[in-house]
Amino acid sequence: ETWTDLYSALWPQNVARKGVVAGFASVVIQRSPLIAQYQNDALNSTNMGAIKALVDARSALGSLSSIKTPVYMFQGRVDYAFDVTQAVNGFARLAGPKHLYVGQFGHPPSTFPGPDIDYVTSQGVAWFDHFLKGAPNGIEQTPPVTIAAATGAKRASYAGLPKTKTIPVGFRGTTATRTGARL
Repeated sequence: ETWTDLYSALWPQNVARKGVVAGFASVVIQRSPLIAQYQNDALNSTNMGAIKALVDARSALGSLSSIKTPVYMFQGRVDYAFDVTQAVNGFARLAGPKHLYVGQFGHPPSTFPGPDIDYVTSQGVAWFDHFLKGAPNGIEQTPPVTIAAATGAKRASYAGLPKTKTIPVGFRGTTATRTGARL
């Protein structure tokens, strides 16, 4: 339910996701003079070099390929703050034992806990039992990627990240309508 690359999550194509940035800033600004210093730049997509430097130091994506520690990532299927690409990109870079579960929880419009909390909890416990306690529970032999259906009740597992497909969308019409002032 978090980011691996904060910049791409909050400033895709160098443009602030203003509502999300403002919401997070309002929560941490009183505890962090550093965030207060950059609040206007962050919201208005200005001084982006400084913003990128600030958030890159708080992002793990560039270091994930050196992590050999077992990692089980849990990511919300529909999360307006940090979408599934954050977990997918992180999972792809991890070097050690890894699993990814994409389920029905997260930031709005999802909730936490979600309807699949029992499954999420059982997977987390099994992962820790195996990799910290040495319990022979077989979790390391299960398919590493599991994606929940929209209801969270059904799941499908994969040997790796499933392939995605780009679907082009055409718009009908041949003319553009001008709605602003003519210059």
